[in-house]
Amino acid sequence: HVTPFREGAAALAYLSARRADRKIVCIPTALKYWYTSDPMPELLDLLIELESSIHWRPTPEKPMVERIYRLGSALMALKELEHLDSVQEGTLPERTERLADHILSANEEQLEIDAGDKMLPERVKQLRNEVITRLESLEPSDDDKRAELDHYLDDVFLAVQLFSYPGSYVSNNPTVERIAETLDKLEEDVLDKYSAGIRATRKSLVRFGDPIEVISEKRRNYASELTDQLRNTVQSMVDDINADHTEG
Repeated sequence: HVTPFREGAAALAYLSARRADRKIVCIPTALKYWYTSDPMPELLDLLIELESSIHWRPTPEKPMVERIYRLGSALMALKELEHLDSVQEGTLPERTERLADHILSANEEQLEIDAGDKMLPERVKQLRNEVITRLESLEPSDDDKRAELDHYLDDVFLAVQLFSYPGSYVSNNPTVERIAETLDKLEEDVLDKYSAGIRATRKSLVRFGDPIEVISEKRRNYASELTDQLRNTVQSMVDDINADHTEG
């Protein structure tokens, strides 16, 4: 599953193509890794540590995927109580999207930002840029305003964290890699680790696609079109890698 790309890289390529005397191309690149040794014993220990961190009794008798989603739901409930005053109904993906949108919308309203129909990554970028601009213009003695703006940045970071957990990512295809990736992120976010631990050996494969020539003539929304083309191409490449790996 390839998450939506931000438009920055495509916008830079388009700007270069309009100014350059030579062709500018973008090369789609797919990266995939697999475990070559079993990380599950260490992952089970990590899951116990995560459950214990919220004062739960570990439940090793339950299936691992079920435990991950129970943990995710509990963590989501804490943030819903903090930001929405009550635990929300719906599936975990629905709750995640609702909370992220609420957090961003509240901050956009307070900072008088019009997000239009932007996707979450672009809304995050817009909010962060606005907050940083305001921080840079503060007087050194304005501690109260600085604390308020830092609070906005904390909210933006939480929205990014929520976006980085596709709700059905594990349940749709509970591979060792997806389970490990999700638990690695929880280790960083919940246990406040700078980087997830190394639990087993892995191999990786990098595949390059056909170059995509960037147009030089003016076209409205071209950066968005190019971004979508790159994302769709990379998704197709990842699907092909997965199919080759399964057949092999």
